Amino acid sequence: MSAPRPAFEAASLPEAAPAQGVAAELPARIAGHDADIPMVTMGLIAVLTLIFWAELNVAGDFAEPLTPSRQAAQMLGAIDARLVFGAGEWWRLFTAPLLHGGLSHLIGNCVVLGMIGFFLEPLVGAAWFGALFAIAAIGGDIGTISQGQANLLSLGASGAITGLLAAALVCAGRMRNDERRARMQKYAGRILIYATLPAYLSASALGGHTDYAAHVGGALFGGVAGFLLTLTWDRASGKPSFGRLAAGLSCGFAILAAVGFLLAVLGSGAHAKDAPLLIPYKEMPKDKNRAMAQSGDLIARFPADPRSHYFRGLYFAQQNDMSGAAEELRKALAAEDANPDSFSPELDRGIRMTLALIIRAEGDADAARAMAKDSCAASPNSDELLQLLRRMKVCS
Repeated sequence: MSAPRPAFEAASLPEAAPAQGVAAELPARIAGHDADIPMVTMGLIAVLTLIFWAELNVAGDFAEPLTPSRQAAQMLGAIDARLVFGAGEWWRLFTAPLLHGGLSHLIGNCVVLGMIGFFLEPLVGAAWFGALFAIAAIGGDIGTISQGQANLLSLGASGAITGLLAAALVCAGRMRNDERRARMQKYAGRILIYATLPAYLSASALGGHTDYAAHVGGALFGGVAGFLLTLTWDRASGKPSFGRLAAGLSCGFAILAAVGFLLAVLGSGAHAKDAPLLIPYKEMPKDKNRAMAQSGDLIARFPADPRSHYFRGLYFAQQNDMSGAAEELRKALAAEDANPDSFSPELDRGIRMTLALIIRAEGDADAARAMAKDSCAASPNSDELLQLLRRMKVCS
């Protein structure tokens, strides 16, 4: 039984086999349809990479190597509906789409962005490509916020990228070459399905931390924007009109994002001061046995971190001190409730399900079922704690 680690929802495109096929033949078969170099595409990839480098240097706290912790992601500007509406931190709508939760998250999004940019940007022009990215990014933010999940923290560019895919699917109808139009629609449609379809499936069955609502929101905004764009198409130039409007939208998004990052940096000191002192990644025990052995020291140094009490509870359970284990696990829940923004739902489920096992071992089946009820419903079928609780008839 491993301790749950902090996590956050990352707007991340799935690593789908169709995308790999596109990458293999894209340069020769698609990119060559126009002599224009996709400067905005390459610029966006460079900016996203630079921002991720800054994340790693500013974050200070990591959940894994090259993966800023949930607390660090919130400080840097990830989407949190309570902070957007409750604290008036509107700037998160512009910073979150430019942040990433890890190196693989960044690489996956940049690969798809590069593929779509090489055929969409020459078609609609640099200004409108940037504007479509901005419009779809806001759509992804709205999709995230619309979920209404109190503890949801989201970041990533794939809401914007799915919007570009949807726009490509629509704008391809304006291509003069039938073969290239069909190819563009085929590729954009296949990747778009992989990016949005899981939103209608069971999240627990997928077992991931992907914010599919951001994908759907981005796709809707991008698709509508792409449709409106086709209505402005200039037959003489073969590109959409109102380029100045597009440039204004792109520049406006960039300016607001820059302001947002400035506000994030200015507020980081206060955020760090008010945040609980958590176990740094480099000091996090690497396995369950080490966690239990070090639990006393972790509680002494990091009493506000629920994981310290969680590990101590496991230690007492190993010593058959069930009352001591239950007490520490309840302290873990109290520490988590005191700082709900710093920890993931997976940690809460792990603590509650472990406490339910302790309560059941003490003979109170009804209290154990009450403690584990919500966690049982939210846990994936592969969860070891869930299987154990089912065998003990705590989870039906």
